Amino acid sequence: MIFSLADTVVTSGLREAGYEYVHIDDCWVGSRNKSTSVLQPDYDRFPNGMKYVADHIHSLGLKFGIYSSVGLHPCTHGQYPRENESVPGSWGFYEMDAKTFANWGVDMVKMDFCDTVLSNGTQINPRQVGVMLGVSILRDTKG
Repeated sequence: MIFSLADTVVTSGLREAGYEYVHIDDCWVGSRNKSTSVLQPDYDRFPNGMKYVADHIHSLGLKFGIYSSVGLHPCTHGQYPRENESVPGSWGFYEMDAKTFANWGVDMVKMDFCDTVLSNGTQINPRQVGVMLGVSILRDTKG
């Protein structure tokens, strides 16, 4: 479905009209790798992984966007077909997820502010998230 959407952006003339992003919102993530904690896609939906998706979108002269949540889980947590799964957000893994997205060739990340109450009852503070994301970005730009 994502490939046909990207193809349609090109064949319909939308790319020439200035549309440049194909963005996958929620429901793409499957889990974190148990040994490395790296995000993994839902391989039932994306059997070849996200780099494969990005490569196809880039081959059409488009950019690839993806979704995550600053919290423990994405906004649709609990609405996945496999109800008992714990689908991860990016809380505690901002730097790792940023590197993973970069390795996949992601050009833009949309971050929602969902599931932001920690197990100890503390609410994640938006300013705290901004500082942590900023530190991760600065580390990446400095090597």
